[in-house]
Amino acid sequence: MGVLSLIRDVTTLISFLIAIASGTAGILLLGNTGGLIMMAIAATGLMYAAGRSYRTLMVRRRHETNEQVRQLKAELQASRNRHQKYVGAVTRLIDRQSLLYDEELEVTVLVGEDDEGDEVIERHVTTPTPFLPYRSMRPLSPRDVGRWLSYEDLDLQVKVENGETANLTVLPLFESGNTVRILVLFEPPVANTFAWTLRYRPTGLWAPLRRDGIDWLAWDARTPLGNSNESTYTRLSMHFIFPTRSAVPTVRERGGRGLVTQDSGSHEIHWREKRPSGTRYVWDLAIPGGLH
Repeated sequence: MGVLSLIRDVTTLISFLIAIASGTAGILLLGNTGGLIMMAIAATGLMYAAGRSYRTLMVRRRHETNEQVRQLKAELQASRNRHQKYVGAVTRLIDRQSLLYDEELEVTVLVGEDDEGDEVIERHVTTPTPFLPYRSMRPLSPRDVGRWLSYEDLDLQVKVENGETANLTVLPLFESGNTVRILVLFEPPVANTFAWTLRYRPTGLWAPLRRDGIDWLAWDARTPLGNSNESTYTRLSMHFIFPTRSAVPTVRERGGRGLVTQDSGSHEIHWREKRPSGTRYVWDLAIPGGLH
């Protein structure tokens, strides 16, 4: 398993560097700032792979002496510290470029009958202003997985809708506890409105809902810079689909924002906001009696 993990990390790194290289021509349109960003991103990729490789080595050598284990732990921590510095720099650079697009977002949340059935589908209709080379995102992830959540755990799949010419490459930017941040590269940088879908499986996302019958979901509609009342979204929709064998569920936005629609007895609930404000939306979900 250790060798396979190491091969996977090397493959991820190679893919990362190829994507960086193939997008260079378009990115150069950004000028010096774009070049610095791409250099920082490449460095982050190197540090990401290094950190993952150290983690793999830790697993492979778990039966070695305590002194060797302590040394490996120290090396791993040093690698993480260096990686976090690069991540911080790249994140700040990316966030400063955060207003290069407007977007209509439609999120479909599938509540599984078990942890493996949880799934999220994000459909983005993106309008660059004036063009978009890349963007970063935080996929929805479970809050109480009790373990380190990795990029591979999400099984991310990206697809450009028919008729679009852009190629999308999704790469891991960083992992921290139960949070994964990804980088989406548009090759070549896009200049016209286009539609694309991100699909992933956050295993155990709705474990508390199945167990306790109540849970919540948050989505930050502010710009990545976090400015109040400023949003890149022109429309935001959430579709919650529950197992049909559960009791009739309910969903409400905690601040009373948006419009909720649900047919009588339906296990599908839809929420829409035509002009999202730059704020954090929170939805409270309930299934009477939970799902056992």
